[in-house]
Amino acid sequence: MADTLQAIVETNEANNALTLTFNVLHGTLGPGDQMPHVLALSAPWPNPAAGRASLSLELPGPSVVEWAVHDVQGRAVWREAVRPYGPGHWTLAWDGRTRAGSPAPAGVYLVRVRVGDTEFTRRVVRVR
Repeated sequence: MADTLQAIVETNEANNALTLTFNVLHGTLGPGDQMPHVLALSAPWPNPAAGRASLSLELPGPSVVEWAVHDVQGRAVWREAVRPYGPGHWTLAWDGRTRAGSPAPAGVYLVRVRVGDTEFTRRVVRVR
């Protein structure tokens, strides 16, 4: 067998196919919105924070997300329940409070976000 210009003779017709999987997403995007192509987590803002600190999470596909805030000694100060997130842009926010509901003391905290097998750590400073 040869190509249309009779230039290349192909002796193996079993290697002509390429199959890739893709996800069809339900719903619509707003004007200017684009679905993320890579998994990413922003730096916290504002930083330092007197109250709420937020991070942007970009998910290219559906994922189970777990995230928590730890003090510098590794103790969990606050934790969000593990839950599935759909693909898209998400805002994760910590209100600056402990699990007991009291304001966390001023200091350095580590926000740990786990998405599947990938873990991110971001530092946030809490001020009074």
